[in-house]
Amino acid sequence: MSNIDQDEEGPPEGDVDEEVLEKCLEQILSALMTPAIDGVYAVVEATKVRRNRYLEKHSGDVESAVSAAIEYNANMSRLKTLLVSLVPGVGVPGSLIVPVWNQIRTVALIACLYGFDVSDSDVQCDILLCLVEADARKVGRKVMGEVGRKVARELIKKVTSRATARLISKFIPFGAMYDVLTDSSVGVGKHAQKYFRAQASTSEGSLMLQRVEKESLDDDQKLDLLSKAHKLFELGEEPELIAKVEKLQHNIREFGSDIRTQIPGKSIFGLLQAFVSLIFQFLNSILQLVLLALKSVYWMFAGNREE
Repeated sequence: MSNIDQDEEGPPEGDVDEEVLEKCLEQILSALMTPAIDGVYAVVEATKVRRNRYLEKHSGDVESAVSAAIEYNANMSRLKTLLVSLVPGVGVPGSLIVPVWNQIRTVALIACLYGFDVSDSDVQCDILLCLVEADARKVGRKVMGEVGRKVARELIKKVTSRATARLISKFIPFGAMYDVLTDSSVGVGKHAQKYFRAQASTSEGSLMLQRVEKESLDDDQKLDLLSKAHKLFELGEEPELIAKVEKLQHNIREFGSDIRTQIPGKSIFGLLQAFVSLIFQFLNSILQLVLLALKSVYWMFAGNREE
């Protein structure tokens, strides 16, 4: 049989055109997000309910709960997909829908465990980006439709590289799609864990930094908060915030927090401002002492007159 004859016959059974698959994946991602997060009454547990159940089971230990969620997804994803793919008339779409569903559910659970609002559109975009292990921080504007297309396109690239030896023209075997989606379950879970843990750490560290800058705390309290914030920013991989914390720590140890608050950025103008402020404080103290002495003298003379 010639190549022309093969082309006339169309794609082999079980294969799909790349463009068709991309649109199919985009639609699947869009359709599954809401029920995967909010659940389906009496059928699928909502993500927030799952979060509470996992935290209760693991005594409030977030990291243990996240690890359990990743392990459960890895163990069940391939089994569920295999069972669905064996059902006549359901196998082809099921081999795409089930692993994507499992991964969205798992990533959403991880985000929720780290304290994120999974109903927020930006968080949902981050959930989708985690499916292809992308760094959501490097993505500019996050619009669900655009992110869905990017994620679908990246999944196709993974499948293409995985199934190169099996490709015929521009058609992709569904089996390759199934393998990529199920085999990447652990990687996706680990990536989501790292990403959302980093984001949560950065948020918590930023709150501590705000307390140091705005609240009336003594030096030891501020240094303690800055030390904790430094560790959190290291987890969040935030070099600029780490540098800011280290500068504040140095300033407090070197000059004290009272002076530090009066010299933002340790500029020359800030130093001069702090120096002038100290002079005024000193003069004010001297003035108070002089007034006190004058009052004492006055009452002494007044007492002598009465005698």
